[in-house]
Amino acid sequence: MVLSDIAELCARFELEPEHIDTFCQRSGITRSLFFDNLAKYVAHGYAEQKLSFEFCDSVINEAWRISECDLPSYAYAVYEAFEEGEYYHADDSHEIEPHEIYTRPLINQIVANE
Repeated sequence: MVLSDIAELCARFELEPEHIDTFCQRSGITRSLFFDNLAKYVAHGYAEQKLSFEFCDSVINEAWRISECDLPSYAYAVYEAFEEGEYYHADDSHEIEPHEIYTRPLINQIVANE
């Protein structure tokens, strides 16, 4: 199983803690690094317009849930960026896409600062 497979499980709300444990064991990484790597996959895919907002948002929300709301700092920053694109902010026109106004610049900044 590779990271893109894990992301697909997240997007379908099928990721289980056992999947993470197996992935971490086989990869020789910690759970913390796992969540950061998953967030990097999402952030880069979105920044490069290879992955949709909806897919990325589902993946990072599921990561938040399965981490029991305890993501490491990089993954948490990605989570927060996607949260900002989930709704219209005060005074937003409903003609805009919130993820383009809020999420994309935040993700681009996160990726640029790596």
